[in-house]
Amino acid sequence: MGFHGCPFCTQISFFILAALLVGNLQIPAAVTQVVLSTLRLRRLCGAHAHHDYYLQPQVYNQNLVPSITVFYTLAFCEGAFYIMACILGVFSFFPCRSLLLRSGFTGQWGSKAVDLYYRRVYTTRMETGVLAAGSMMTLDTFAMESLKSSSQEVRLIGVRVLDSLLQESDSSKMLISRITMSSEAMSALISMLGGTEVQDEGGMRLFAARVTANIAGHLRIAEAPAGMVKSVSSLLDAEKLSLTSTRNGENNAGNHHTYGTSAKERNRGLSWVCHCWQRTKDKWSVPDEPPLTQQDSFTVMGMVILRRLAHDPDNCVEIVKATTLISKIIGLITYTTDNHNSVILCSSLHLVRRLVSTGGKIGVTIRQELSDSPFLIDNLVGICEDSRSSPEVLMLAMDIIAKLALEENARQEVGSKQVIICKLVHSFLGQDEANDQESLRMAAGEALVNLTIESPANCSAILEVLGCHLIKDLKDMLCEAEYRIYMCTAASLLQNLCAHSRDKLTSLPGAGEHLRSTLPAVMENIVSTEGKQLETWIGLASQICSISECFIFDLESQSNNVGARVVRKLMGTLSSNMKPRCQYPRMRRVIVEMVISFVTSYPGYQTMLRDEGVMETLSKVAMTPSKVEKYRVFSGVDGVVLECGLPLRDLVDRAKGLIGHATPYPGS
Repeated sequence: MGFHGCPFCTQISFFILAALLVGNLQIPAAVTQVVLSTLRLRRLCGAHAHHDYYLQPQVYNQNLVPSITVFYTLAFCEGAFYIMACILGVFSFFPCRSLLLRSGFTGQWGSKAVDLYYRRVYTTRMETGVLAAGSMMTLDTFAMESLKSSSQEVRLIGVRVLDSLLQESDSSKMLISRITMSSEAMSALISMLGGTEVQDEGGMRLFAARVTANIAGHLRIAEAPAGMVKSVSSLLDAEKLSLTSTRNGENNAGNHHTYGTSAKERNRGLSWVCHCWQRTKDKWSVPDEPPLTQQDSFTVMGMVILRRLAHDPDNCVEIVKATTLISKIIGLITYTTDNHNSVILCSSLHLVRRLVSTGGKIGVTIRQELSDSPFLIDNLVGICEDSRSSPEVLMLAMDIIAKLALEENARQEVGSKQVIICKLVHSFLGQDEANDQESLRMAAGEALVNLTIESPANCSAILEVLGCHLIKDLKDMLCEAEYRIYMCTAASLLQNLCAHSRDKLTSLPGAGEHLRSTLPAVMENIVSTEGKQLETWIGLASQICSISECFIFDLESQSNNVGARVVRKLMGTLSSNMKPRCQYPRMRRVIVEMVISFVTSYPGYQTMLRDEGVMETLSKVAMTPSKVEKYRVFSGVDGVVLECGLPLRDLVDRAKGLIGHATPYPGS
């Protein structure tokens, strides 16, 4: 018997539909209210109105019947409006689903979040009134209030909504400001970070870590609730992903795949109407929750939070002060072929690089603290000697070495590791074909320059790697246009090698010829550059000129009269730099050293120097000493590497003495 011929089935369908619409006892009450009000109004206002009030005196009938009519009319309207609201509630599916899709929510939690949000908004409207001003609850307000709930499920929904909203670049800045300014929200997030596996069945700790990572760049640890660093540090102890969240992601992905396959099979025989229905259903379906990646592990998220917190030097101090935190971070710098551990390694190196790059006196303290670790430099040695190390890992390691080398003790310890020295030299010269990248070569060059600052031992170790071939390669970098991006770095390195390892350098066969052919290009760069680059080129020229007298005669043989142009550039630069700058604090020193090299190598230059007013300019330099010139390297406005050469006043006196006793220029 068919469905349409069965009255019993029709009754069942009616009751099922009624149950779906009813849902609670308020709808039957509203229906009863409408029915009774309708019946009563018919008796009061119908064509054959008949009621019991005619027995009352005439004075009462005048007001009583209209009053009762108004009462039943209001009761009818109330019931009718409630029934209409319930019917319209069925169609609330579409705005709910639209909100879910626009907000980027996925999986079952997204549907639960939107349902909970709508219930919260409805309750708020009922309490404050539909037309009440400012009663609209936004999603971010709902999420932040959910963090304060006593229900773990509601808190999980709240933190996941925040995580999803923070992915939207348009509104994330305002939301970050709201979260960081709310002490209750911050306390809730920090409490979630320190949760245990038993309390973290839904991945609450993981999503709290993701939210914290998004706002960490705007936080100050001193102003955050107590225990923040400890909670973040606890993430580094968790080596695995949130297992529950991972399983959910895998299940969702699997369901999505099966669903797609079965849909294709069904669509083959479906009619056009069914096909359109299927397309509509797919359009409004909730996207599957994406699976977690290695970047979502607790350890990596902890590193990301710490790295973003380290944007503030005061936060760096708090991080370094935390007990065992630095040892945990350094302990994770161990290269391995495992993909998960490789991600952790990169995250650890990023964090350490950020810490050692901190400027000012705080940065000095942090670098000393890190260099005192017995494992950091050994771990960096392991990365450099491992042929499997990726260019990204190598670049991070070299950046760390470059910053650590600003501290004297670390500079000497790193210089004693021949593995690091060889790797840096080969990388900077582009001899490592597997890792021949511009950024990697620049990082290696910066590390070599910092390692050779006031360090004869490190200069000697670098020269031992390639010997005379190193000088030739540096000469090519200085003279050939294709290496222009590396010129300044190569000039700084060659300057330090000449200054601190002169005897060993000149003893190398062919080194003198390479330096001789380098000098004209160096002089041309002196004439054409300014600022920090000019300081570097002048420093290199003064060191080369002080090695052999023949270089000055080579300059005189140049057709473009480069010697006279250089003298004019030196005097003009010295006159305009009477107030030293932290960007190039050695400018006056290297110019005075260049004057000494000129006059010492070829006293005939004294006439050109006198004509440019060198004596008066040197006297002004002697009368305007500056504390800036006590340092050779600055980090921001704070000096980090002291100048170990003779005091500038002594250099000026020597230069004036040499010029005063110099042999006159031939033909003058």
